[in-house]
Amino acid sequence: MRDVLLPRVGKGILSGTLIKWLKNPGDRVDRGEPLFEISTRWIDTKIPAPVAGQLFEVLFAEGETVAVNAIVCRINEVEVVKERIS
Repeated sequence: MRDVLLPRVGKGILSGTLIKWLKNPGDRVDRGEPLFEISTRWIDTKIPAPVAGQLFEVLFAEGETVAVNAIVCRINEVEVVKERIS
């Protein structure tokens, strides 16, 4: 299981508002594929998946404020998903 953290998206940015989930729990995601959109005072951006796998759990709802380095969601990595299917 891989925790996905909200990265620092700019100097001095300490938090952002999660504006939209682009994937739902249970969806398969590829490494680098956008998971969610975040909005800060200075920028709106899409945050990519750090690993390939299955989106397991989301920990923040759309509209909530998320601190930098907070766990936003969890992904079951590809190898783990394949083992469970076999």
